[in-house]
Amino acid sequence: MPQPDAPPPRTFGLPLVGNTLGIMRDPIEFQRRGHRRHGPVFSARIFGTTLTFVDPVGAPELFEQVIRTPTDQLSLVAAYKHLVGRILGPELFTEIDKPMREGLSVKYIGRHVGPTVAFVPQVLARRLPGDHGTIDGLRMANDVVLHVVAHYVLGHGGAERHADELAEAMHVLESDFSILGMMLPIETASARRRRAAFDRMMALIEHEVRARRADRGDHDDFLQFAIDHMATSGGEQDDLRFLALRVLGTIFGAHTNTAMSVASTLSDLVEHPEALARVRAEIAALPADAPMDLAAMRTLVHLHRAINESMRLRSNGGLWRMAMCDIDLGGYRLLRGSVVGASMGLVNLDPARYHESHAYRPARFEAMTTDNYQSPPVGSTPLQFGAFGTGRNLCSGRPLAYAMLAAILVPLLRDYEWEVVARPRRWFTLLTGGLSRPLGDLTLRYRRRKSLPRA
Repeated sequence: MPQPDAPPPRTFGLPLVGNTLGIMRDPIEFQRRGHRRHGPVFSARIFGTTLTFVDPVGAPELFEQVIRTPTDQLSLVAAYKHLVGRILGPELFTEIDKPMREGLSVKYIGRHVGPTVAFVPQVLARRLPGDHGTIDGLRMANDVVLHVVAHYVLGHGGAERHADELAEAMHVLESDFSILGMMLPIETASARRRRAAFDRMMALIEHEVRARRADRGDHDDFLQFAIDHMATSGGEQDDLRFLALRVLGTIFGAHTNTAMSVASTLSDLVEHPEALARVRAEIAALPADAPMDLAAMRTLVHLHRAINESMRLRSNGGLWRMAMCDIDLGGYRLLRGSVVGASMGLVNLDPARYHESHAYRPARFEAMTTDNYQSPPVGSTPLQFGAFGTGRNLCSGRPLAYAMLAAILVPLLRDYEWEVVARPRRWFTLLTGGLSRPLGDLTLRYRRRKSLPRA
């Protein structure tokens, strides 16, 4: 039994680097070993940062306490400012107020996503020139998703003006997005490049916000929604930089995990022909002369199961909170400033939840209770599917993410044949929220399909 006010037990680490090597090698297995040895709560150190891990599988009640405690006691925003603020800038992390969430709602998306869906084939034609070729799959996914997200957020004109440069800056930022880059407590050349890329993105968005606020035209997109909403709030929310940060934060939130999901879903389907055939059959059954709206997207049952299976296998990042005051957890005392959370890999790869948990089996969701996205419950107790967070900080952009994924994957699978030429040597699990990233090349060969079968 823990002693009153005792800190959580700590895993032995090396001088200076702590447990960094073990966590980088396999963060999920590292946590499992830690829980087997120390119980449901233990601490480990990555360079100068101490993380306290809570077991969402063996002690779901403690995990629920962490994710449902009010933000004035355990704050997600403060945790991510601490963990990735050095990479992305701490200003980017703010709470999304309730009115702003309307711009990410199913109702709003349903009214506004149509032009963006129609824009996707144009983006793909630029990124996949000619009838055939070989590409970097991750770079393609990064670029396409950035262009599509920019179109939805900034409108067609804003995307045409800035999406290429935003995509290039985003690639610089994300190419070094690793545990080492987050935690290494020194200023590196890579860190300076990332900061310059972030500053350039901010400058572009500030320019677009300034131009839009001076424009008297009629605009009906997310940027205008954000400007109208924030202008009525007064105070700092009318400040140009504050507006730009909220807009850029939306682009970041809608881009990173969506790009990883496009890359992983596409490559997984290509390597599993039976699953790909089922997805293509339902895409071919869509009415040829009807727009692909949200209702049409929801008919793509097999596509959503494939998306969820790829995300389940790779949505293994962490859900973190920072203690804003001293907190009692499982009989231990967490001091103010402690970072506490868990890897979603413990949930997503739990064999008690998912039989043959490391196998790619999209059909597994057919026998489970799912929602309109074929997803297991994201707010259940205990948690069943950790791809979008849970509790007080369930991802606000979840409906937009599924809409973007369907809008991009449908033409990729409908209009092109694919072959995986080179596979990453592994997918690297980040400690921050989100999907793993491929280590090594993800090279794909494409060929435009000559005739598109219809139902």
